[in-house]
Amino acid sequence: MKSQILSLKHSDGKLQRYEIVSEFSFNQLNFGESKFIKKSVWGIKRLYEANIMVKDPSLFKRIIFYHFPEKGELVLPKETEEGIFFDKQLLLTQWMEQEFKKGNLNFDGNNISCKNKSLESIIKGMKNSQLLEISIGKGKDTYFIPVSSSLGYASQSGEKNFCNSNFFLMDPTDKDSPYDSFGTGYGLLVKDGEIILPPALHRKAFFLDDNNNISIVTPEVSKLKIYLDGKTYTSQNSRIFERPSSLFSKAGDVTDIVISGRKVVAIHKGGNSRLPMAGFVLQIKGEVNLKDLNVSYSGFENIKFAIQIGPILINKKDCMKSLETPFFDPDKDTIAFPPTSYPLSFEKGRAARIALGVKDGLPLLIWAEGPSKIDNSSGMESAGVSLKEFTDFGCSLDLDYLVNLDGGGSSQLVVDGTKKLRICDRDADNNLEIERPVPNFLIIEE
Repeated sequence: MKSQILSLKHSDGKLQRYEIVSEFSFNQLNFGESKFIKKSVWGIKRLYEANIMVKDPSLFKRIIFYHFPEKGELVLPKETEEGIFFDKQLLLTQWMEQEFKKGNLNFDGNNISCKNKSLESIIKGMKNSQLLEISIGKGKDTYFIPVSSSLGYASQSGEKNFCNSNFFLMDPTDKDSPYDSFGTGYGLLVKDGEIILPPALHRKAFFLDDNNNISIVTPEVSKLKIYLDGKTYTSQNSRIFERPSSLFSKAGDVTDIVISGRKVVAIHKGGNSRLPMAGFVLQIKGEVNLKDLNVSYSGFENIKFAIQIGPILINKKDCMKSLETPFFDPDKDTIAFPPTSYPLSFEKGRAARIALGVKDGLPLLIWAEGPSKIDNSSGMESAGVSLKEFTDFGCSLDLDYLVNLDGGGSSQLVVDGTKKLRICDRDADNNLEIERPVPNFLIIEE
């Protein structure tokens, strides 16, 4: 495996550093899944305070970030107006929001009291265990932010070679249904025929089949076989509802099974469910009584590796000149879909970025370093790249393919346990790097 650092200048004279990692094979690429740790809750709080609330404190009065332990017993009724919840973070959110709307959940600075004593005990338990954090703003609205059990730190995985991979729910506007928790990853991930995450949002994906043929196509969850509780679901015996095609499922004598990744998070009788941002609704006729909440999929048995994120920057040496895959535009789209906050300017939106490239049939990874989000006044740090600049850089390397992965403050590339460039998220007091928690990451196995 080879790592190369390039220091270049943008056309405006600003510094830009790249790391290119090559001389490995697609057989070595795999996906890692983060493990939740307490620090993940603090990590999301820090992210909001440093990157969102500081820009406009009037957006929020307060934000409550929390995680209930998966092994803990959540003593709250599972059935709510939005359905029967199996995911503990989502169920807790339902009750907290409900009691807050009734005026039963009250705040005094960082102290919380509730007339529902069972809920108050749960909240105090999380707070005492450092699983609940509160950020205070200057606005009018209170937000409840459940932190997913899949959110953790790639650096804690024990892997020596890794980088960030797919998108996940992160911005406040990414929560647009009762079935959304922060840190939930989305977008197709496939390794050796196994579907780790299902397709989402009608975006194009990069595919490598068993014969090492590469293709860029749009996979659909509706075309897969879905296995749940001993049954197989296809378009013949069920319906799929997902964003951005719809905002709600159809009403009727049906049961909506709300799925996120490989888990059922809730069921809703009668349909008309507000669709999850990072998942879909599997709708079946009549009622259902689930015993096993695990979900698996088939349909890509001949695929060695696949990832769905984007945009695609280079396709068969064709260098893109604009966004070729759907991204949410609040000025044009009536149905929100994630990421809801994304720099839409292909030519001008500079940021730190990671991409998967292919040259002569072999993969490579590129990290375009970004600027400190605290202070880049010295001009000694990279400016970051726009998608066009990243595309142009890939074209200068004569790449056959280049696929943009999750970037921004999540961007990091570690080789042999060493990070050669700098993460752009920083500590406000000393400008030291701060790693963001992520749900999934890309591994280069030795």
